Amino acid sequence: MDTPVPQPPPSSRPSRSNDRKPGARSRRIRNDLRWGRFWVAVVFVLVAVSYAGAIKFTPPRQVDRHVLMVACVTAVIWDALLLLAIWFRNNWARVVFIGLHVIAVIVFCGVLPTLLMIRPQWPAMVVSKLGACVLLHAISVGLLVSLRWVERLTNRAYQ
Repeated sequence: MDTPVPQPPPSSRPSRSNDRKPGARSRRIRNDLRWGRFWVAVVFVLVAVSYAGAIKFTPPRQVDRHVLMVACVTAVIWDALLLLAIWFRNNWARVVFIGLHVIAVIVFCGVLPTLLMIRPQWPAMVVSKLGACVLLHAISVGLLVSLRWVERLTNRAYQ
């Protein structure tokens, strides 16, 4: 004898697809774009602070200040242009920015330990402050790689 399986009562709640208000997706996309642009601005501030720290903490007698200033200002200009391209949703700029800064972090991580051997007159505190500047670069790259808002900002399929 087959006993009928009790069926749950029909739900009075509408399905999830009908649950959303009209325009909720577009509001969510606008919100994600705002957060993505916010984080792009944060990355620019981190990078600019790291360049300013490199200028401030490098001993003046050991390095030609003019050359260092020109290099840092040039780097800030290029970073600003790449971040502006990211702001306007160009994914190639995100890839180029991440690639260049990963190379810079790798190079500086190799250079900083040798500074203590080449320039023993530099105090360890100066090298550690320069290391903090490199760490800011690494954090900025990490933010651009890991944040979904920045990824959605540069993804044209997400519109």
